[in-house]
Amino acid sequence: MPPLNERPLRASLNRFFVIFLVCGAVLAGAAGMFYRSQSADFLRTIQDQERYVLGLQQQTIDATFKAVIRDLSFLVEQNELQELLDTGSQEAREGLATEFLALSRLQSVYDQVRLLDENGKERIRVNLTSGIPGLVPDERLQDKAGRYYFLDTFSLDQGQVYVSPLDLKNEHGDLGRPYKPMIRFGAPVFDSRGRNAGWCCSTTWPGTCWTSSRTSA
Repeated sequence: MPPLNERPLRASLNRFFVIFLVCGAVLAGAAGMFYRSQSADFLRTIQDQERYVLGLQQQTIDATFKAVIRDLSFLVEQNELQELLDTGSQEAREGLATEFLALSRLQSVYDQVRLLDENGKERIRVNLTSGIPGLVPDERLQDKAGRYYFLDTFSLDQGQVYVSPLDLKNEHGDLGRPYKPMIRFGAPVFDSRGRNAGWCCSTTWPGTCWTSSRTSA
């Protein structure tokens, strides 16, 4: 049996340990609540930032698509195009090629700007290489009659615009290296008699939209 003078000391120690454990539990609970609160605030901040960036990217992509469609609508309304479709004039073809070159030089976002006839044969094509537009010579023009985007666009009505899914660039059946993803925009063209006489197509690299949206962010 412990001496009488040790009993108050042991009782005090027991009370101290009980109070210490209670205080520790309270502090641990408060710390846990504070951590959860801070974590939730941090997560909300990250989510808000991500929504903001995604919103900017969506706006940039929408604006880019609208600009491409506007350019395409401009091309199909050219007098040189109408004359070429009606008469097959070489002078009109050269004038339209000049318009294609000017558009490619001005916008610098189109990998290709093309006119195809009703059989899917390229009549005019401008390629953008290292930022410089160039007219493709006749002997290098291709037949795209079997490509899905030609068939899809050719079936549209006047005033409609076709936007392809994301696809890889395909030249003469070769995807090339490195792979180059593309989005194609096309609009059917009609002669003065209302006959579907082919289509205009502009091809853009989707990285244009991504780069612009990152710059905006």
